[in-house]
Amino acid sequence: MPRNCQKGANAIRYIKELMINDTRKTTLNDQSIVCREQGFQLRRTPCCVNLFDENNLPVLSLNDTSALIWENCNGELAICELFDQFHATFPNIPYEDIKIDIMEVLQQFQQEKVIKLISSGYLV
Repeated sequence: MPRNCQKGANAIRYIKELMINDTRKTTLNDQSIVCREQGFQLRRTPCCVNLFDENNLPVLSLNDTSALIWENCNGELAICELFDQFHATFPNIPYEDIKIDIMEVLQQFQQEKVIKLISSGYLV
């Protein structure tokens, strides 16, 4: 392989490694720590639970479980600790189901930009 091509291949490999590391910094895993973004407020009414932004506009409509997950996004607990807390509260629900449900809710929160990743759980 010509010398210039080798340099190009190394540069591409380096860029791919950076992209993997960057993805790890934004991808949720069971060791991640997340917290609520500033400016959002949870409001409960007799019929529903809604998350409002700083302009007082509804952003998400939540069920009681997702509202409880939101309230626990305090920047102190790793996601695996949320799994444990929910399993202690709801022991009749299989642990794997709890993990799946919590991760789905957190991914939705992340997609809607109402939580932020404090720690990815990876040492980079």
